[in-house]
Amino acid sequence: MMRVMEPPPIEEAALAPVSVFWDIKSFPVPDGYDARLVGPCIKRNLRKLGYTGPITITAVGVLSEVPRDILKAVYSTGISLKEVIKSPTNMYALFLESSLLRTPPPANMMVISRPPSYIPRHFSSIRDKDREKGRYTIFPFPFGEMPLTLAISLWEDFLLADPVALEEEKCSEMGDPASWFCAVCHHFAAPDLVTGRDLIVSSRISILDNMHNCFNSKLSPVALALYASTQLWLPALGLYALTKKLRRRPELRLPVIQLVN
Repeated sequence: MMRVMEPPPIEEAALAPVSVFWDIKSFPVPDGYDARLVGPCIKRNLRKLGYTGPITITAVGVLSEVPRDILKAVYSTGISLKEVIKSPTNMYALFLESSLLRTPPPANMMVISRPPSYIPRHFSSIRDKDREKGRYTIFPFPFGEMPLTLAISLWEDFLLADPVALEEEKCSEMGDPASWFCAVCHHFAAPDLVTGRDLIVSSRISILDNMHNCFNSKLSPVALALYASTQLWLPALGLYALTKKLRRRPELRLPVIQLVN
């Protein structure tokens, strides 16, 4: 029941903003659960623990592998979406992924993902050093010892404990609406995904499938080719030639999936 989550260690942490990073692919909403409850319930549990600062929630993963109705549901409650090349494999991987996006201290970061089978010895020292700098981490279950039953019951704690009517307010309290960011091509947007007035994910997430965002952002073919070379070295030159061709012939650009039919 959420007793395994630790309350704020000091008042500074209690008042600081909380950034929640949720691995939506490796730790999905179970069948039969209302995905719209995820954001409000996470927020409510953090409030019960004593965290009073603004809360933002970001779902991280390969979004094309997540059902569209789930994406629509979580986005409608203020959860932002972040597209990545490869989904994090566990809580430790998500921690490393999310640590690059930390807000200035004092700040809290919470990660929700699959428990790792192995935790490096130096991880405790990393957390201690971060805490000294005013950056605090929150985990939904103990990082040192994680029985499978804790992972299984996590969604029951989040979604079923103390059920209340859905809050109409957004999960984001920092004044910014939910947004979508593609880490594949570094394209940022705040589309109205619920009504389908903009784009969300491509039909197949890969270097080529995400190039439409690069075109829309007017990124140079050279920049795209350089980025692609770090992911797929051999096709890099071919990508450069292809981007030039697609700029000349827009009708050849890859299709995208909208959140409405």
